[in-house]
Parts: sequence; structure tokens; C-alpha cells
Amino acid sequence: MVPDRAMYERALDGFDVEDLAGETLLHYDLHPGNLRMTGHDVHVIDWSFASRGAAWVDGVMLAPRLIEA
Repeated sequence: MVPDRAMYERALDGFDVEDLAGETLLHYDLHPGNLRMTGHDVHVIDWSFASRGAAWVDGVMLAPRLIEA
């Protein structure tokens, strides 16, 4: 049993998986360990979860990590 299952069920009510569709290349696993600085440049590495989707997905996936930091 998932704790607070009702909360997750409410969050998914009305969710349409088509909202994730898009043609943007997504990293899908952005976190500080996957970002390398070289001089003034930032490089995104470790593309093992690369996929296509809506442009906003990477930003949403990164937000909890930024809050945590």
C-alpha cells in the first residue's frame, strides 16, 4: 500500500499522458552530477535516459532537485 495514495490519485485525476508528447530532446535525469562546467560553459553528460517529449519536462524534473539543494 502506498502511503497517501489518495493524494497521488487526486493529482493524476484529469492527467492526460498526451501532455507529455513533444519533439524536444530530453535528458530526463538532470542533477548536479550530470552537469560539468568548463570555463564559462556548462555541459550536460550521462544521457542514459534520453527521450523525446514536451519541452517543459526537464525543467519540472529538475525543480525538486533545485529545491533540495
